[in-house]
Amino acid sequence: MTPNVIAAALPEEIDALNARYGEVEQMCAQVWHIIVDFQKHVEAMARITINLAFDTVHRLVVQGQFYKNYYELHHEGVKKYDSRRVITDARLFGEDSNQIRYAALCSRPTGLHNYGEFCIVLDSNKLRECTSVFEENPFVFFEKYPNILMEKFSFIHGYRATWENRSKLAVAKLGQQMTETTQPNDFPNILTHCADEKMQDDFIEVHICKKITCDDIVEVRAPEEYSQLDENEDEFDFVATQVRVVQKKLEDLGKTWTTYN
Repeated sequence: MTPNVIAAALPEEIDALNARYGEVEQMCAQVWHIIVDFQKHVEAMARITINLAFDTVHRLVVQGQFYKNYYELHHEGVKKYDSRRVITDARLFGEDSNQIRYAALCSRPTGLHNYGEFCIVLDSNKLRECTSVFEENPFVFFEKYPNILMEKFSFIHGYRATWENRSKLAVAKLGQQMTETTQPNDFPNILTHCADEKMQDDFIEVHICKKITCDDIVEVRAPEEYSQLDENEDEFDFVATQVRVVQKKLEDLGKTWTTYN
């Protein structure tokens, strides 16, 4: 197991998560059957997703590059030094923070579209041994608990989980949002709330301690307009041509290209 999974599998983490889960069960007994359905939805339908700009998708699929995290992009001079990110990541992962790739647990077709209009879906079966989940965006979490950023304060347990316990974390976080009128088609937007700005998005974050390549991708989801362009029209520009290249490469690799509107 990778360090993030080892941390999420600690007995104190599991016990605290089970306690939070049990509290929801007690408090929400009248709608528990709906919460159980939500938990089943998370287990069956929620995927590991990363939203990206098209050029990053092209580099992953066509050029065979790996997905670079903040630290690798900073080393290359692409990203400026962000002390807040460094402190936050170090508090969560210690010296292994530069090995983590971030994603979202999502059952929405679009993923977290504020982060990029192309949504890649990763192979959870392949990544489960190096994947953990966390309550929310760590920046938001540490705004709620600022003292935890100081190492002399103990970390609050029960807010991260192994991949196997992802649905329990979802219930612990979101179970109290269920009402008697909640329908199954509401579940995707409850699990992943997309706001007008990305820092207002609310989602369960996925942490992957592994370099991500095209081999880890099972599906790429794109806006529908990219599949409606006519090659004989002026709008069929360079980007659209490159989209066709990505589609063909995915087809050759036995992976899926889908569209959303």
